[in-house]
Amino acid sequence: MSKEESSEKGVKPEKQETSYVEVLDLSNQKQLVGDSKGKAIEELSAEERTRAERRLLWKLDIRFLPTIILIYIMNYIDRNAITTARLKGLEQDLGLTDDQYNFVVAILFTSYCTAQIPSNMLLNRLTKPSVYIAVCVIAWGITSALSGVTHNYAGILVCRVFIGFPECAFYPGTIYLLSRWYTRKELSFRTSILFAGLLCSNAFGSLMAAGILSNMEGKMGIRGWRWLFYIEGSITVTVGFLSLWSLPDLPHNTRWLTPTERLLAQARMSEDAGEADQDVSGESVWLGLKLALTDYKVYIFSLMNTAQLVGLSFAYFFPTLTATLGYNTTVTLLIAAPPWIFAALLCSLNALHADRTGERFLHIIWPWWGTVIGYIIAICTFSTAGRYFSLFLLANGHAGFALTLAWTANTIPARLQNAQHP
Repeated sequence: MSKEESSEKGVKPEKQETSYVEVLDLSNQKQLVGDSKGKAIEELSAEERTRAERRLLWKLDIRFLPTIILIYIMNYIDRNAITTARLKGLEQDLGLTDDQYNFVVAILFTSYCTAQIPSNMLLNRLTKPSVYIAVCVIAWGITSALSGVTHNYAGILVCRVFIGFPECAFYPGTIYLLSRWYTRKELSFRTSILFAGLLCSNAFGSLMAAGILSNMEGKMGIRGWRWLFYIEGSITVTVGFLSLWSLPDLPHNTRWLTPTERLLAQARMSEDAGEADQDVSGESVWLGLKLALTDYKVYIFSLMNTAQLVGLSFAYFFPTLTATLGYNTTVTLLIAAPPWIFAALLCSLNALHADRTGERFLHIIWPWWGTVIGYIIAICTFSTAGRYFSLFLLANGHAGFALTLAWTANTIPARLQNAQHP
């Protein structure tokens, strides 16, 4: 019975669901996928579709994930370089008091937090988010390197403030891009792999810093902590230029995918989330912001993330914590690495099991009990072995925090996370 006939007889026609083919306008696209010559994407058999998706995911995983992991490693190395530089005379050379040093560490987050929402709104008005993120990486690398030329409290304070502005674009923007490429069943593991990069940055950063501070002290008449900023900042700038080539944009316009792969990527996400990667309804970024501010789930996840970040704040003083064990600077930095390597492995395994079981809550909660026990041990014992063991337990919480971020991306619709291009 046609719609016209139904209307004439007073019968309300059934609501027609919009398929991903209609949303993406793929119905007339006779694209070749894999070995399915002459078939449109919607005509593929289940086996053909699975093979095509595996090839697409492999291409994404081998290019997208290593890039963002490397950027994230440099992100935290640059951000925390000041805590390592403290071990080799930064406070004394710049004439900082303990309160001034703590303020310099914390001031970064005033610009970082303030600029996050405007940055993501801007990101979603650009046709090339990969370029925006890469330019921000280059900018914070340059600013980090400039920290090495400062000679007083005001200079290092200004550098820390300005590092926060470009840094704020990376993590929220990357979580958004991940949610536009990977389905809900795929996202937790990829997000945790990204977060493992953060944990590895603490390990590799300590090892890199140990080498720089021990070998570069006094070279060319320059203090080792200044070389630390110069070298790590230069590496970040190089990574930023490389990411211009390797980062994707959105499924509909990524240059290093074939037209067929772009169509398949759009179809996957439309089927999974019920929406395309482009804003077909003309919604503005301001509507997306309004929807986010009026959704109670946003506030619940914000509270969860804030509470967990407070529990993880020890990471910004980790070299100082290991220094209390009584070893010299080089040994202090070397023994700071194993807890983070352990945490990175735990984070990946926890996320892999969460994806396979589809469970989130318990996989978030149990790592935090390890962190709680770690804090108790650190408070109650003066034993060197016990305090070092507590550092391994403290790092456990990152495994729960990584899953919270993936749970947020799964639960909050994309247009609330970031409004689409109008």
